[in-house]
Amino acid sequence: MDPAEVFMEEAKARQTPILEAAARGDCEIQQFFSGTTALITGGTGFLGKLLIEKLIRSCDVKKIYVISRPKKGTSSKERITGLRKDSVFDTLRAINPDFGNKIETIEGDVAELRLGLSVQSWVTIAEEVDVIFHMAATTRFEERDFT
Repeated sequence: MDPAEVFMEEAKARQTPILEAAARGDCEIQQFFSGTTALITGGTGFLGKLLIEKLIRSCDVKKIYVISRPKKGTSSKERITGLRKDSVFDTLRAINPDFGNKIETIEGDVAELRLGLSVQSWVTIAEEVDVIFHMAATTRFEERDFT
């Protein structure tokens, strides 16, 4: 067997107790987030994807809104469709193939006033969201100063 495959199998075996504990759902954090609707800025980034996966797999959230902007000719909705296919969701996909139904796009841009949200999106967030995770960041270090 290829050494990389051996490594991956060992890593999966180490995850088994963690997945079993998450499946029980008896942790206070899991109970707190169960049935909630979350808003995540930066959900298409590295840490944002990990947070989405963890919330859906371990906490049985009702819905996750992800603020996404068009980027490099790809619309916000296309970016979230691509996000659902990311390998970070492989374990979750095996457990719950319909997990993607809990992820909903809200077009916006955190670098804009009012997060670049439409009035309708702003109202939806105000009425439905229970928890907000601000994970967005810029990787352009020559960004203009907003002060």
